[in-house]
Amino acid sequence: MDHRQQLAIGASLRLFWGADATGTFRAMTYFNALDRRQQLTFDALWERFLATGIIRPHERLDQFDDGLLLFRSSTHRLVGFTERRDVILIDAFSRRDFPGRRPKERLEESRQLRLEHLTLQGATDALPT
Repeated sequence: MDHRQQLAIGASLRLFWGADATGTFRAMTYFNALDRRQQLTFDALWERFLATGIIRPHERLDQFDDGLLLFRSSTHRLVGFTERRDVILIDAFSRRDFPGRRPKERLEESRQLRLEHLTLQGATDALPT
């Protein structure tokens, strides 16, 4: 089973939906449930990010030391990571579901999903040591 579905290609990066161990594309399911206006917010962010690898203003993207990326709209969060020149979106959630600005438990779950995805893809050489 392929655990990736291509979403977009930019000048410097490629964007994919990533599946968890059960084959569920969590980020894609969440994104598809958003209304079109909310989807367009992320589309604009991804277009800039894929072309340049940078998003300005910085408040729309958090990059963590372990490679986790958090794309943000006003209330929605999509979580991904980079693997070489690919950005894989693996999780998503609403800010309203968590009282904190960065819900640690959900980000830890996303980190675990990242490890599962890399293992399923056979990309264990990309795992942090």
